[in-house]
Amino acid sequence: MRISNLNAVPPFKEVVADRIWKAWWRHHGHLLQVVTDFFDALPLERGIPFALVAHEGETYFGSVLAVASDLDDRPELSPWVAALWVEPDHRNKGIGAALAKAARTEILNLGYDAAFLCATAEKRIMYQNQGWTLLEKSVGEHALDVFELSANA
Repeated sequence: MRISNLNAVPPFKEVVADRIWKAWWRHHGHLLQVVTDFFDALPLERGIPFALVAHEGETYFGSVLAVASDLDDRPELSPWVAALWVEPDHRNKGIGAALAKAARTEILNLGYDAAFLCATAEKRIMYQNQGWTLLEKSVGEHALDVFELSANA
């Protein structure tokens, strides 16, 4: 399995947009085009935002984003590991952990001191087992946990 920047593997753009839209945007009434437009606007140079794809050849396993802000209730925290998705048939194989680690590593390589992540309470143990520190519980309308992983971790 390889983890590549989406800019280096553009054929995956459509599937990544579809998974993000179905998981997080569709139920809010947003069009798929909103997500596709986001990927069309990704900068070619290194920086935030970026998208990473886990794949083997033409087989898509999952993806993750790094964005400046992912939780309206915590605008002071930045940048975020966001929209982590692993295909159902490939879950529980370490792909999600590898994607989160790759995103955090790139964020730190860009000169940031820490990365942040939000998730539902049922994912709490998983992220803590990966070294993320729980900062807050039950934040915002979706009662999300907020995690940090610093460069010192």
